[in-house]
Amino acid sequence: MRNNYVARSWEWIDQQLMVNRERSLSSDKSRLISRELVVHSEQGVMADQFYAERLYSKEGITQLLAEIGFKDLRGLENTNIPFILSSSIFTKGDTKDEEFGFG
Repeated sequence: MRNNYVARSWEWIDQQLMVNRERSLSSDKSRLISRELVVHSEQGVMADQFYAERLYSKEGITQLLAEIGFKDLRGLENTNIPFILSSSIFTKGDTKDEEFGFG
């Protein structure tokens, strides 16, 4: 994601609303910062908002999961998509509820 994000994009979300987005990495490269403008074709700007998405390395997400009690992290070391959190990849404990992280 750090190397493959699109700096600018736009899309029509219906017949009259268009969304424009600008993205950049934070100075420490830990977040993808986005500005999003929602524009109505007749009324102009409807929303102008900023948001940031935290970016994790494979090692970082593995460490965080281990710190909160997930024990069996099999499969994470071999995946190219480290941020997929699936019960088939890891479990937290022995019961079904714990398997999905609810225990």
